[in-house]
Amino acid sequence: MDTATPAGPITSPHPGSSSDAPGRRFGGRRRRGPAVTLAALAALAVSTVTAGCGGGSSGSGDGQAAGASGAAPRSGSAAVAVAVSVTADGCSASPASVPAGPVSFTVRNVDADDVSEIELSRAGDDDILASRENLMPGSTRTFSVRLAAGSYSLGCEGAKNEAGPLAVTGSAAAPTLSAAQQAIATSYHTYAVGQAGQLVTKTKVFTDAIRAGDMTAAMNAYGPAHLIYENIEFVGDHVDDGKLDMAIDARETAAQEGDGDQTEWTGFHRLEKMLWGDRSLTGAAPLATRLDTDIAAFRDLLGSHSFTPVELANGAAASIDETLEVHLPALEDHYSHTGLWDVAGKVESANQIFTLLRPTVEQADNGLAEQVQTELTGITGKLATLRTGDRYVDYSTVADPDRKALIATATRLDDALSKVPALVV
Repeated sequence: MDTATPAGPITSPHPGSSSDAPGRRFGGRRRRGPAVTLAALAALAVSTVTAGCGGGSSGSGDGQAAGASGAAPRSGSAAVAVAVSVTADGCSASPASVPAGPVSFTVRNVDADDVSEIELSRAGDDDILASRENLMPGSTRTFSVRLAAGSYSLGCEGAKNEAGPLAVTGSAAAPTLSAAQQAIATSYHTYAVGQAGQLVTKTKVFTDAIRAGDMTAAMNAYGPAHLIYENIEFVGDHVDDGKLDMAIDARETAAQEGDGDQTEWTGFHRLEKMLWGDRSLTGAAPLATRLDTDIAAFRDLLGSHSFTPVELANGAAASIDETLEVHLPALEDHYSHTGLWDVAGKVESANQIFTLLRPTVEQADNGLAEQVQTELTGITGKLATLRTGDRYVDYSTVADPDRKALIATATRLDDALSKVPALVV
């Protein structure tokens, strides 16, 4: 296997390349991968399942008690199947009325060139309960949710009619956490709070260097700080519907999509461009201080939230989705070429979550548990070969065979993780 020429620690500024990859919107709802927004547990327990273009499906599964391993019990009943057709005219559900409880959606984009995402929300409410992106013409996506009675809307922005109705009738008992499930939630909360504390510290090393005008020190501190943010980034959709995430991690093209202008662009990537693209820190100090403030707010909000096992499972899957859709294609960090730090953060996120969920998954599907662990071990090992000392190599120097190997492993991991939420909902 070809290996990349290692790039050592950054010692001097160098320009990066530009990219026209889609970026996050300012104040908008676009995210870089499948996202599930936290709603009241009584109203929704979400299980988003990633599917390839050939489709796929997931249900809630049969209830099952915890065994001697201490695994959290599975709950729920068979999901009602809903087929969603997306065309240039709009999106429609069949059936358009379902009973409250678990619902499994299979969404197919028939011919809508201008539609790439499906969103589920309560009618008249902007809060997105579940969404699937990268819904290209001819492709199929699936997701499963537990819905309370009420009126819902399927959104397909870009179609002639951008909303299709869905009625949920009757009632369903609010899901509750068992002691084992609560232990999972508590363990992850402790971990995430600890990571958020490290994020504050690592970010301050980065921003202190910027305020001091030390470009080399700032460049060296950027990757380690951003890795920790990528590790726990998915919780941003839960703590404040992604608003802080927009301030902390929006890409440059977000300022060019009509939702904001360059003066509104803040966060890691604004400073990245100044360091590697502009090679100037003029005006950077206030942006560095703003980043410190936003990171501290993120830490504080995270501390007051907890996450259910299915939310964690969705987060793990979304992390690897984003790795495939953004980081491995080098659509982010395109000035600094520090994408491997981001990939490592996403893999660490998935690994930490799966470690907590594994007893439950083993009880339900031991083969799947082994598959996930095998792929996590494989991609972690591959990343280790792309380090020099304590630093990841410049991603632009990674040879094509090594990139393809990373993508292949991440794809297998993504496929396996996409099956986990249905086992823990």
